[in-house]
Amino acid sequence: FTGGATQMIGSIIAQNINLNPPVAAAYSMIPIFFIVIYLMVARRTGSLERM
Repeated sequence: FTGGATQMIGSIIAQNINLNPPVAAAYSMIPIFFIVIYLMVARRTGSLERM
């Protein structure tokens, strides 16, 4: 695959899922955290009610 020199979080999770499941689980919490924060902000601003 083509891409930059940096790794994305999904690639890191996929590489660690068989070798070190606790690390993969910890890394998978990062996107979940950002999604929860985004939804909290969207709820507070009233964006969800206007849909």
